[in-house]
Amino acid sequence: MTKSVGVVGAGQLAQMMAIASKSLDLQLIVQADRVDDIAIPYADYAIVGKELRHFQELARSCNCITFEHEFIDLELLQQVRADGTAEFLPSLTVMAILVDKLHQRQFLQQQGIAVPQFVAVDDLADLAQAGQQLGFPCVIKARRHGYDGKGTWVVADATELGRAWQGMGAVPSVVEAYIPYVKELAVIAGKYRDGSQVIYPVVETIQKQQVCQRVIAPAPVSNAVQQQTIYIAQQILQNLDSAGLLGIEFFLTADGQVLVN
Repeated sequence: MTKSVGVVGAGQLAQMMAIASKSLDLQLIVQADRVDDIAIPYADYAIVGKELRHFQELARSCNCITFEHEFIDLELLQQVRADGTAEFLPSLTVMAILVDKLHQRQFLQQQGIAVPQFVAVDDLADLAQAGQQLGFPCVIKARRHGYDGKGTWVVADATELGRAWQGMGAVPSVVEAYIPYVKELAVIAGKYRDGSQVIYPVVETIQKQQVCQRVIAPAPVSNAVQQQTIYIAQQILQNLDSAGLLGIEFFLTADGQVLVN
């Protein structure tokens, strides 16, 4: 019997999933925001809309639901989960960590995993404290809905920090110490329901204006750096209580330290 997988989102990643699903005997159903989302022609079925009824239809139509991106309405999806019609992978508990940059960093810090020093910002007092504590340059990131450089600013002084925060609409943010990295690395890491893991080769990502332009696989780094990166990915999967597939990004410093970005 063919199993059905639902995907929240219908962009490039859902498109690639739809193409791959054909060789896996899976039916792929996408939830699209617009009728011209690029995954729709490749999917077996599309549900267009982002109201509760659209997600309920998605849940009724498939065995499990996964996510193309983290720009989701958690409260809405909690209502869908309450219906018990489909399983979310990763779970909504895990997604609550992944969708918020502050929650990500707090989770990683609690697990003893190295991240840049950070300060949560909700108001001007927090912003001033962040500048004083971290110094300059530093990086300010919106907690939600930032990607490919959007919602992220590298700032040189307190004036730029204030302008960046106001430019983002003074939304809840995270200010981080600037890491003078020598490479940006990444891995795709997967966890099965039985707890077993798969870590794909460490790659180097080449960014231009914070948008990935090229990926070098495998990354041209030492075996020690590869093993350190893989170990961190394994720890993250072990401590996240859900099956699923994640992309994890890292900074590599000149002294060989690997930090989660």
